[in-house]
Amino acid sequence: MKLRLNKLMAGLVMAGGAVALVGCGGGDAPTLVVKANSVTSITNTPAAVATTKVLVEAATGAAFTLPALSFDNAVSTSAAAAAPVGAVLEISTATPAAGTITAATIAAFKITAPTGAAAGEVNGVVDAGSCRFRVTSSTGVFAASWVVGQIYVKNPCQITLPVANAAVGATVQTPVNLTLGTSTVTATNKTVTVTVTPGTGNTATISVGGSTITVEPLPTGSAT
Repeated sequence: MKLRLNKLMAGLVMAGGAVALVGCGGGDAPTLVVKANSVTSITNTPAAVATTKVLVEAATGAAFTLPALSFDNAVSTSAAAAAPVGAVLEISTATPAAGTITAATIAAFKITAPTGAAAGEVNGVVDAGSCRFRVTSSTGVFAASWVVGQIYVKNPCQITLPVANAAVGATVQTPVNLTLGTSTVTATNKTVTVTVTPGTGNTATISVGGSTITVEPLPTGSAT
């Protein structure tokens, strides 16, 4: 039995897949854990839009404190829009009141000025594909660069659930990581409930709210 387990572990290491076999003692069965985080790239495809909407619904109200960021204008050659250090980006489920909803719309957004700075706020909707921030209102320090009716783009744009080391069969609470360009920020006020279950065949399924977010292949190894 010991020899068989050693061979299985060797096969898993050689496979280098998305999960690992963690140690066990006292004759207990080994546990498979996810090695890779679940990353959703917010591209403008039906599958990505559907997945992102599930994540936004689960993470509604998540607030991300931003570093200094510049968003390119996708509509005109006017100046890029700026978010100063400490500005807070909040995402929530998009509603008609937040702007015109399209098939690509994944969320509503609000950016507020840093604490202690001159007041200001930007509101709008986020469309998949880069992401695209469509402005419906802007006030105060944001009014000059965040022009109503314009679309500002940040690429790449990803939502990551850090599920590495979550055991297959477990339900865990994870923070939400948002990547905008080269910067990744974490919501400190919100977690998401994630379920990791055995998938069809040799896979593990990462689910949120009963919807599949990603399916991770399990490594294979056979004793010889």
